[in-house]
Amino acid sequence: MSNHIYEYPYFIVVYNTLWVLLLYRMAKKNDIVSLKSLSADEELKRIGKRIKQLRKKLGYTSYEKFANEHDIHRVQWGRYEQGLDMYSSTLIKIAKLLGVSIKEFFSEGFD
Repeated sequence: MSNHIYEYPYFIVVYNTLWVLLLYRMAKKNDIVSLKSLSADEELKRIGKRIKQLRKKLGYTSYEKFANEHDIHRVQWGRYEQGLDMYSSTLIKIAKLLGVSIKEFFSEGFD
């Protein structure tokens, strides 16, 4: 049995949460942003809220319909909209599905 930190699921969750926060900072690099006042969970909730907002902007009132039409399991899409932890690569894929860049994704609701 190896004791490499990379083999532990906890490390993967922390690592990917840090990537999401880094993407956020990169998208807002011209603004002064303080993340110290918000926890990672609060930031993820804001990301989920933005995902939901962009889905509705595309005309989808039902997250289930959006998920089905884009071949995503509806329960998993629901988790994204709830702001549950996700990989940074997943956030990039979601932004593409919603037709926005990472910068555009973070342009509203992340002052």
